[in-house]
Amino acid sequence: MAEHAGVTREQLVQIAKNSFEGSFLPDEDKARHIAEVDAYAAKAA
Repeated sequence: MAEHAGVTREQLVQIAKNSFEGSFLPDEDKARHIAEVDAYAAKAA
């Protein structure tokens, strides 16, 4: 997907993380979701 969108894998991960950081979720939920994105990105690397 990243190649077709013209962004790098790292940029796509950052976009996903930004979506949680900019949300209205409680801080604990944001942190959990961001950690899940990081874990997925590390496993898929």
